[in-house]
Amino acid sequence: MKTYIPSQFIIERDPVRCIQCQVCVNQCTFDSHYYDEEEDSLKSNEEKCVGCHRCVVFCPTRAINIRRYPLDYRPNYNWRPEVIEDIIKQAEGGGMILTGMGNDGAAGLLEMKQAGAFNFAQDEASCVVFGMPKEAIKAGGVDKILPLNDIPGAMLSYLKMMTPR
Repeated sequence: MKTYIPSQFIIERDPVRCIQCQVCVNQCTFDSHYYDEEEDSLKSNEEKCVGCHRCVVFCPTRAINIRRYPLDYRPNYNWRPEVIEDIIKQAEGGGMILTGMGNDGAAGLLEMKQAGAFNFAQDEASCVVFGMPKEAIKAGGVDKILPLNDIPGAMLSYLKMMTPR
């Protein structure tokens, strides 16, 4: 069956360097490489490649290169460990989670709460998608659930209360 989802990896074989020794075929446990007898050549099936680079390492002539597909999904760059550490350092200011899908924000909000933050979540009635706030509430990272329009005022009140005089 033909798939229109691009593979995660691009396999590049240098035809000048490749001596068709079939080491890549023998080393690949995912059958990404195969020998085509009709064309008397080595071929690669990128959809099967998992990026283990065994073929690259064992190729005696270094004729194979594997690289990530440039348009492939990449993890959110904003959630690197050092960014998460900065969020935790700033947790005393409190946090909020608004409409959205998924649960990646729930873990961050819970960590903030554990570090001392007071967190707000948007209520279901004012959300376009209640997924993210729901997960944060379920995880225990939320202190107060409010309609979207009430969150800014509540957060300012909280920050004024926390500011030393």
